[in-house]
Amino acid sequence: MKNTSKAGLRLALAAVLLLVVSMSMQAGHQNPPAVAAIECLSPNPGVTVQSTNSISFSWDAVSGASGYKVWYYRAGDNYTHPESTTGSTGITFSGLPPGNYQFYFATVCSGGLSDYIIIDILM
Repeated sequence: MKNTSKAGLRLALAAVLLLVVSMSMQAGHQNPPAVAAIECLSPNPGVTVQSTNSISFSWDAVSGASGYKVWYYRAGDNYTHPESTTGSTGITFSGLPPGNYQFYFATVCSGGLSDYIIIDILM
C-alpha cells in the first residue's frame, strides 16, 4: 500500500509540474537563453631549465585563467609535494633528490578546474 501511495503522489506532483509549466508558457514566459559552458583549458607546460636537483617549467597563459595548480609526486619514496596555486605562467622546483617524478599542472577558471597535464621527468 505504501508503494502505491508513493507512486500516486509522484504522479500527482508530476501533473502539477506539467500544469505549472504549461500555464507559464501560455502566459508568454519564455525559457531563459541557454548559457554556453565555459571550458577551462589545460596549460601547456614545458621544461625550460633542468639541472641535477632543480627544474623549471613555463607555459602560455590560458584565457580566462585565474591561476594554475601545480604539484609533483616522487616515485622512489612516494612523496607528494603539496599542491600550490600560482598566478604566474612558470614555476621552479629546487632541492630535488634524484628520482622519477610526475609533475602535475591544471588551470583554475571561474567554471572550475581543467584536466591535469602530467609530465614525467627523471632527475
